Amino acid sequence: MARRAAGSRLIVDLARPEDDPEIRRLLRDNPMEGEIRVSLEREPNAFLAAAVEGEPHHTVVAREPSGRIVGMGSRAVWNAFVNGEPRRLGYLSQLRVDRNFRGRRRLLAAGYAALRELRGPDETPFDITSIIADNETARRL
Repeated sequence: MARRAAGSRLIVDLARPEDDPEIRRLLRDNPMEGEIRVSLEREPNAFLAAAVEGEPHHTVVAREPSGRIVGMGSRAVWNAFVNGEPRRLGYLSQLRVDRNFRGRRRLLAAGYAALRELRGPDETPFDITSIIADNETARRL
């Protein structure tokens, strides 16, 4: 799955267990912006809550050649009713980009493409997400 973000040295790939400290740092240091800044941290282990978010659950990360993680996003799959029919539905969450890397659309495009590749044949052809009303950056995206 590893892919290079177009025009960049960043690699987008599935998160690995050894990425845990870097994922926790990224979440801690990059809260969601808005009238109230919200930091959703994953202490003591970034992977522990994945089991309650849906199955399967995947996290993709964008890393510099040094291994430092500068972006991430997750996708979990839920059982849901879509137009009255039971379906498997993807939910995108935990999008975070390090302050120094924000505004790089190619990085986001590579991350979302990686998440899209994870969609199974029995799942809806789309995913959903939620955005806090005053998070203007995410809403523009």
